[in-house]
Amino acid sequence: VIPSYNRGERLGATLESILASDQEGLSFIQVIVVDDGSRVPVCQVAERYVPAHPITVTCIRQQNAGPAAARNAGYGAAVGDVVIFIDDDIIVPVDLIRRHVHAHYLNPRAAIFGRSILIEPVPSTSLYRMLTLLGDDPGAAASSEFLATDVVASGHLSVERTLFVDRKGVYR
Repeated sequence: VIPSYNRGERLGATLESILASDQEGLSFIQVIVVDDGSRVPVCQVAERYVPAHPITVTCIRQQNAGPAAARNAGYGAAVGDVVIFIDDDIIVPVDLIRRHVHAHYLNPRAAIFGRSILIEPVPSTSLYRMLTLLGDDPGAAASSEFLATDVVASGHLSVERTLFVDRKGVYR
């Protein structure tokens, strides 16, 4: 599920990286872009990828209601056992989807998120400092260890559908 607001072409790079994912061992991958009322609809960008790849890509357009509502709308439309939320400016490594699925196998009933390498400078925030501390070298491979935390980053986050069976969504 990719919420997007006024990101247009940047969304294309995110979709390209997801569509290049290693699908080995995965039976179905559904990509849902939720256009959160962008001035120029981002569905035009998402629709370019529909006929070109075996992973399904759909786009939902809603009135602007914010990223939480957009994520929840995508969650409601998703059919998989594991739902991964990916921000519209994240370039994912080829093994990201498989790693999220495997992480849920190792850590059932957990919300799983990982480090995002930030390309553009961002203001120093507690979240940025926490993401930076997850690894000393931004180019290094992610650690195979799991850390419990009270802070959750949205860059890429996944949950098991059974944790939120009412389909109202994950984000409140």
